[in-house]
Amino acid sequence: MRIASTFSIAAALLLAGLSVGAWRVWHATRSDQPLAGSGAGVVEVSLVTTQSKRDWVTDEVYTFNYTHPQIHVTFKFIESRAAMQSILFGKETPDLWSPDSPDLVTALVDNWSKIHGTSLVDTNDPEVFRVFQRSPIVFLTTKEKAVYLRPILGGPKPWEGIRKLGNSPKSTPWGRFTFRHADPTNDATGLLMLALILNEYVADHGQTSSLESVAKSDVFGQYLAQVERGLSRDAESQSGTFNLTKSYVAKPSTTDFILTTESSALAAAVANPDLAVIYPNPTAVTEESVCVLHGPWLAPNKEQAALQFMQYISQSPAAKSGLKLYMRPANSAMDSSVSPRLAQHSSQGFSPTYSSIELPSYSTLNAALFEWCKDISHSTYVGAQ
Repeated sequence: MRIASTFSIAAALLLAGLSVGAWRVWHATRSDQPLAGSGAGVVEVSLVTTQSKRDWVTDEVYTFNYTHPQIHVTFKFIESRAAMQSILFGKETPDLWSPDSPDLVTALVDNWSKIHGTSLVDTNDPEVFRVFQRSPIVFLTTKEKAVYLRPILGGPKPWEGIRKLGNSPKSTPWGRFTFRHADPTNDATGLLMLALILNEYVADHGQTSSLESVAKSDVFGQYLAQVERGLSRDAESQSGTFNLTKSYVAKPSTTDFILTTESSALAAAVANPDLAVIYPNPTAVTEESVCVLHGPWLAPNKEQAALQFMQYISQSPAAKSGLKLYMRPANSAMDSSVSPRLAQHSSQGFSPTYSSIELPSYSTLNAALFEWCKDISHSTYVGAQ
């Protein structure tokens, strides 16, 4: 009886300890909660980032907060382009910002300078701005559909192929063709898609005008509308690539393919061997960057704390944490760490090598986005499946 009683007490203590530990982890990783034990003298630093980095950010912020008890980093998820607009017009005032494209940082800096007359980020200073992870854009589909789609989407003119598929009522062996991508008005992956379409359009049509002039043209806007004829729009695609991918993985039958990042696709393919990817040739690359925003809200103590976080994520453990989430390191010399993971899933279309375009200026992308918004009406969309 005494042995049983002692065992019960020990078990209760162990359970209580585990419960407290679990509560501390949950409490510390919530973006709106202070680290347990924090109090006077703790510097609060805010970070705005994207859903695509949710797991990485949660892990790294928790570890940083735990190892730097006088600093507490909180985080909030807003897709890249939407975050840029919110910061520019004062809706959001984070100390740190981590979008999916450094071009958006440059665009924010340029527009901030025009409106406010001050510099928000010194993009030439690695202490306050750096790219730390990257991931090429891919088409995610099923192995069954990839047999038919690969020659089209992986060929020299994938967007022209998509245009033809979407404008024919019976263009695939299974009937009507549909696809999904994130809304380019707030999501970096969707915005980079417009760069890919523009790049192919210019090469195919022998344009001699500047890229920005083509992007602003009505004829390009009309072409965009034709490319998007098979687009299926829903709440998930409106909210960003992360939620779109999660939705598609849960039910691949909803559409023929989605546009997502290689890292998200590989995470999905590891869990589901029936999924496959096709790389646009060439593709575009999302680059995960982070910067300290020298806005009027940034107090000196917050700046020093933010710089400590910047230094922390530039170190090897943080980079290795990104590899666990299938992101490629910004340093191409470390790509060998990712190659074995990709090779393990080569039967699903993954490859350590790819070709990519040189991205146009943000003003050119913005012009293409304007045409997308103007020429792609709600009547274009076939609707959620």
